[in-house]
Amino acid sequence: MLAATEPVLPTEPVVSKMPSTVILRSLDAVDFAVPSAQLKLADAVQRYFNNTTNETTENKEDQVPTLTLVSKQGAMPILQIPHVSSLILSKVIQFLASHTDLPEYSEESFKVLDTDFELYDAMDNNELLQIAFAANILDVPHLLHTIGEVLAKKMNAQEDEEHIKKMFTIDELPVVEGKEQADGDDMDEGEWEEMDEEEEQAETQ
Repeated sequence: MLAATEPVLPTEPVVSKMPSTVILRSLDAVDFAVPSAQLKLADAVQRYFNNTTNETTENKEDQVPTLTLVSKQGAMPILQIPHVSSLILSKVIQFLASHTDLPEYSEESFKVLDTDFELYDAMDNNELLQIAFAANILDVPHLLHTIGEVLAKKMNAQEDEEHIKKMFTIDELPVVEGKEQADGDDMDEGEWEEMDEEEEQAETQ
């Protein structure tokens, strides 16, 4: 005789509270009306309206400026995007609008598109950093990691430290000394010779 099993109740579908259009307001008070379909990759906006949180959100709360609902224009809420100019915000929105077919970000499957690399590689570094900052606020990992890879390849293409400092107008790069190097500054000549002999003996064994 088969044991009776409890019926499996259907789960209720998650109803999104996202309005059909959201207005994003830049630092210089320029409004951009963006269809919700184009905000799929902007996780910060999605979380704002759907009241969802995750580990990433909690870790960022004290570090990343948050979005603020400042008013409404009819049925369209207006979200203030802090510290982001209209020029930079327009470029982020352009990325969102042209990548609605991308899946949810995954570190394992992420790959920079050739068209994106060509677009951002032609921009100056200051503009790239501002776009990355805006992508961080809106939590658009696809865009943030795309900019990161473009900057990394630009740095790898430089010949020396001086060129890298000029890229980002840095006067001096921080020098991180390893423990052996820092301790070695206080060693006398005899101790250095003894260390060399120990290394040679280890290699011959």
